[in-house]
Amino acid sequence: MRLDAPYPDLLGAFAAMRASAIIPKGLAEQENLKIKAVGTGPFRLVEYVPQDHITYARNPDYWGRPLPYLDGMLFKVLPEENARLAALRAGQVQYAALSAQGAAQLQGAAGITIMRSPNAWVALHYINVSKKPLDDARVRRAMRMAVDTSEVIQKAVYGAGVPSGPIPTGYGAWALDPRSLPYQKADLDGARKLLAEAGYPNGGFKVEIKCSPQYPEFVASSLVVQQALRKLGIDVQVVQMEWGAFVQAHNQELATGGREGGEIFASANTFRPGPDGYIYPYFFSEGKLNDGGYRNPKLDPLMVQARSISNRDQRRSLYVQIQRTLLEDCPNWWWYAKLNIEAMSPRLQGYAQSFTGRRIFLKRAWLA
Repeated sequence: MRLDAPYPDLLGAFAAMRASAIIPKGLAEQENLKIKAVGTGPFRLVEYVPQDHITYARNPDYWGRPLPYLDGMLFKVLPEENARLAALRAGQVQYAALSAQGAAQLQGAAGITIMRSPNAWVALHYINVSKKPLDDARVRRAMRMAVDTSEVIQKAVYGAGVPSGPIPTGYGAWALDPRSLPYQKADLDGARKLLAEAGYPNGGFKVEIKCSPQYPEFVASSLVVQQALRKLGIDVQVVQMEWGAFVQAHNQELATGGREGGEIFASANTFRPGPDGYIYPYFFSEGKLNDGGYRNPKLDPLMVQARSISNRDQRRSLYVQIQRTLLEDCPNWWWYAKLNIEAMSPRLQGYAQSFTGRRIFLKRAWLA
């Protein structure tokens, strides 16, 4: 494979991206890949019944032998958290993903282990920087300064998150130390001063934040922002949309280069196989996902360099510099990396959490 330029994150993309599976030619035309899977992983998909269960069997041809240890797995689809909690307590399931509230209900439950660690889920607000007054970095920064990060985390995910910059906290050495991040506490005086410098001494403008109740945490974070910005005299309208309509509106923003549609979108960036995935597509002037229309000619060459050199220390230094500049410019408002909360019964042994948010280490688990 010959590339136009070096790209050290390529192998990670092949290993981790859900769209990079190697499958037999023509399979997609012959089978419904939404319910049938083929691959080289530790388990084979035996049956998928939507809204009910997924059955897996051990792959005898797995390249990582002697893994996996389990002969198979049955995943029950239990959307209601109370059902998952009851099944855990009764020993009917050996594992469940939980919210912070659910984990609190299991405190002290005999034998149940609860694991928590940062997940590659950085919650944020995308900003259309092509429209006034949001085309002025001072305005965007002033608005961000008015919001208390800890309040967002508490109300959006009941405290189950850690402050994050553009590359999610927990992503090895690529992420910024959360203790070094700006905007941890609201600074209304500093925000008012910046707005005055930008020509908006009393606010006096309107912005719209679009979010979807499909993700209640995005609605909650948007409402915190709304309340905070009212103190600056800014009229914030929070528009809740059905998920399909939200995605369509966001895609319209992307298709028009960030010049139409809503001004701010509440969402999150999930796992990327390398630091470049959180930076270049969104903030390079011609980036494929630069739907907000952000342009910074000084950052463009740094982003190109960071994604093409193989020296890890040099790359990290560049990504620190890039992230600091982005936090200053505020083309997005980054809030937190959500905690991955998982519970295990005493029978499940050997399982470990993954920053990816996927359950890749079930291949190392066994039942006692």
